[in-house]
Amino acid sequence: MSDQYRPIDCNLHSQYELYIMHKELLRMAWLDERGQEHLDLLMPTDIRTELGAEYLICENNHDMATKIRLDRIVRAAPVKGA
Repeated sequence: MSDQYRPIDCNLHSQYELYIMHKELLRMAWLDERGQEHLDLLMPTDIRTELGAEYLICENNHDMATKIRLDRIVRAAPVKGA
């Protein structure tokens, strides 16, 4: 798996910002640094930049923080009725 960050589409970036603003619970799938896929329900809280890469900061239902590099997100969809 490539370690070099690839910027994401601006529209997708804006969508993540809207999810944060509206406090939308998301069903997310993403790849970790080893390429292993993860699936979880997460509440996005912030977008941060570190060392030239952007990350979505999320909390799970146990208030544990997860930091996901934006270019490793496979899919994110709001959970209806949450």
